[in-house]
Amino acid sequence: MPVLNEKQIKYIFDYYRKDEPHPKSIVEVSEYNGEIALAINCTQLGDVFTNKYKTAKEKKHVLQELCSFLSSNTTAFTELSFGIRMSQELFDAVCSQQNLRKLHIKWGVYPDISKIANLNKLEYLNIGSGASVQGIEPLTHLKKLVALSEENFQKIDDYGLPASLEKLESLSVEGDGHEPQYICKVIGFSL
Repeated sequence: MPVLNEKQIKYIFDYYRKDEPHPKSIVEVSEYNGEIALAINCTQLGDVFTNKYKTAKEKKHVLQELCSFLSSNTTAFTELSFGIRMSQELFDAVCSQQNLRKLHIKWGVYPDISKIANLNKLEYLNIGSGASVQGIEPLTHLKKLVALSEENFQKIDDYGLPASLEKLESLSVEGDGHEPQYICKVIGFSL
């Protein structure tokens, strides 16, 4: 029996819909109030929305505090979303979340995704613009994965590995979203 509804299959499972609730967004750990779903925006600070972070030291402190929190509170979240540049350090900290069911990463520099294999409850994964990702074999360990969207994995030649995921209902593999590259897209397939 499919887990994804018709709308999720038609528009890809993680398609932005204004009419549906979205998780609270935070920058610092001090803004966290026990939510199990969050949007974390702890990098790329210093713009007009986050202008209180002026120095590199302040920005680094925010990131380190969040990484430490994620690594030491391993059962805090079921859903995390990152609309900012994901570093390897932040990626590795996120991969310590034992109850994570949904993960959305907009983009980043995380060449080694091996720790994603720790997320054995993950069902929904959107891993965006990972141009530096060296290999996708760790994704085959995500046995509960129902929906997978990958974008701009420039160093990957073989996308056959996700086919081994028996529960997968939606797969989207795309090139750079800002360029006319389009690798392939398979939605709502059955194995």
